[in-house]
Amino acid sequence: MEHIERAISLYAGPFLSTDVDTPWLTSMRERQQKKYLANLKTQCKAWCQGCRKADTRALLEQAKTHEPEAENIYQTLFGE
Repeated sequence: MEHIERAISLYAGPFLSTDVDTPWLTSMRERQQKKYLANLKTQCKAWCQGCRKADTRALLEQAKTHEPEAENIYQTLFGE
């Protein structure tokens, strides 16, 4: 799980978000976003099962600032 926490902490939003969209750049952004969201979901599920719901909420609130799709994970886990 340590490698997942590290990967999550390194994600700062879409790859080269200020650059013009090109096919290779769009593809790279999508792959990174999918990996980030998968790692985020894995981490959050593990924390919820380990009675760390407050940590999970905090992580997802922070994640939503640079990845709006994190809201879907929040809704799935907390239904709010």
